[in-house]
Amino acid sequence: DVSVVPGLGTDNARLVASGQIDYAGSETLGNIVGRVSGGFPVKIVAITSQSTQAAIATLADSGITTPKGLEGKTLADLPASIVVRLFPFYAKRAGIDASKVNIVPGTPQTLPSLLATGRTDAIGQFTVGVPTLVKAAGGRKVRTFKYSQYLKGLLGNAIVTTDERVRTKPDEVRRFTRALLKGLNYAVQNPGESGYILQKHVPLADPVAAANELRILKFFVQNKCTRKYGVGYI
Repeated sequence: DVSVVPGLGTDNARLVASGQIDYAGSETLGNIVGRVSGGFPVKIVAITSQSTQAAIATLADSGITTPKGLEGKTLADLPASIVVRLFPFYAKRAGIDASKVNIVPGTPQTLPSLLATGRTDAIGQFTVGVPTLVKAAGGRKVRTFKYSQYLKGLLGNAIVTTDERVRTKPDEVRRFTRALLKGLNYAVQNPGESGYILQKHVPLADPVAAANELRILKFFVQNKCTRKYGVGYI
């Protein structure tokens, strides 16, 4: 008996902290930044992606073939996204003059369309989202510049909730986390079936693109560590 609502990427930590939602999937480093800089009383209770998926995506025919090629171009993403927050550090490592990249706001729901229609040259995107971008772009190929190439060792997504909920409802937190991790593990093991389960609950979702995303996601969900200790292990 859970109501699932669209999220706002890394900004989900703020929504949890303010009590607008009870649990969220959110990027690990973004949650750490939110706690340290914003004072958000949020806690990570499981890691759902054992390495970061953060990346910048462009259309392969855009002429942008290297990170340096982003100079003089427009990059769209949610202002609170981990791609935007880490961009100065990524740019420094990748040899980009960050001051020459025009960053404009966009929402997770509108970013594929912005890229496909040429209203932006590049978008912040997780690598798992490439199949959806390809579909939005009418089958045109998508190129990604992965943050993990230059920023090593970053964890990816996590399940977060509030300090208060961990303290006052520990049994609920354990049960919710176990259930979500069970579903996540099943989804990456059975991507085809799970794509159609997703479409049942989100009619606009493309089950084939969703299945392809889950096949990519499996690489991030499971590794040597989780095979020993279980999916979600911190």
